[in-house]
Amino acid sequence: MKKLISILITLCLLVSIAPIATAKPKGDWAAVKAIRAGQSTSIAVKTTRGATHYGLVDAVDDNAITIQIAGRDDMTSQKITIKREDVLRVWHARLRFDEDNVTKATWLGAGAGLAVVGGVIAASHEAGDAPVGAAYIVLIGAGAGALLGIFWKKKHRKLELVYSI
Repeated sequence: MKKLISILITLCLLVSIAPIATAKPKGDWAAVKAIRAGQSTSIAVKTTRGATHYGLVDAVDDNAITIQIAGRDDMTSQKITIKREDVLRVWHARLRFDEDNVTKATWLGAGAGLAVVGGVIAASHEAGDAPVGAAYIVLIGAGAGALLGIFWKKKHRKLELVYSI
């Protein structure tokens, strides 16, 4: 029985890894050149040095790509030209300016407050009696989460892969 289970687990792992191993790189620079400059097309470019730059396409030719760099809060005036041989991957991207995580952080804070209430109930060994002000602890947790969410900004996001070597 153990041998059968180990064979099934090995087979599942091999089947799940196979599509990754057979994936062909998208090494067609023409797909990058097809991205139209001036139409505020946002992209992410990963270089061979490991840096990922987010921004708007300014120009693309056979030798390089020029993008206007996106900062954390707004577009910068800085433009960067990356040589074709230094480009590792190019994605379409979604630039997120002034987006925060208030909703997500509120739910996380409420969950943390609920966990505190559950811990207090479990420690008191009296599951039938909730501690006084249990609802307030959940509300305080939600409020603290919302305050943290105001400062927790969303990062720019990579979308569809356009080019990879």
